[in-house]
Amino acid sequence: MSVIGPDRSSSTRCVRWAALALAVALLPSCSLHLGGPRSGHAFAQVYGTFYGVVTIPPGSRVGWLGLFLKNVSDAPLFIERVEPNGRGIGTVIRTVEMQASPNLGYGPSSVHAIWGGIFTSDPPVAYIGGICHSPNLLPLQGFRLSPGQEMRVWMVLEAVGPGRYRVPSHTVTYRQEGATYQQVVPVGYEGKVEPGAEPPHPDPSERPCLDQTTVLG
Repeated sequence: MSVIGPDRSSSTRCVRWAALALAVALLPSCSLHLGGPRSGHAFAQVYGTFYGVVTIPPGSRVGWLGLFLKNVSDAPLFIERVEPNGRGIGTVIRTVEMQASPNLGYGPSSVHAIWGGIFTSDPPVAYIGGICHSPNLLPLQGFRLSPGQEMRVWMVLEAVGPGRYRVPSHTVTYRQEGATYQQVVPVGYEGKVEPGAEPPHPDPSERPCLDQTTVLG
């Protein structure tokens, strides 16, 4: 009489799967995040804001100082990159320059060097109280934003081809305490590129200070 023993191959597979499940369970929770950057909440929540850009011809450039970021967390963070979201990016309009424009001071005493908006100067300038003002522009990638600190992102936009563009938000990727996060900030711009349109002209508040900057056009 033959005796049929247990299916050893089946038993071996069960042991291996059990060992694998135990190994995964013992891994640190941070190593289980396999979906790329995490959803971040370090920046202050802001209302959706659009800046309107005048119609410009292909090849012209304007500057935009409007993307506001404030670190409302308890730890410093480091900016990795800022990416526009919307219609016409790359085909109608593209970003050719990005820099960090930190506020002067911290907390209630924190102030902007100049107001935000659309400029034809790089760096942006404004004649305020009889004096030419311009923000301090620093490299954006790797910029350290301390808890409570505020900044704006300076961008130079270039018209690529005819059409309309609408950029309602920007995705900010940053590092904080060893992890990478992304947060969508609902601030952007919109406008139109049209052949034959007039090139952008300096604003009256820029004109007295044009010898201290480069004029975009």
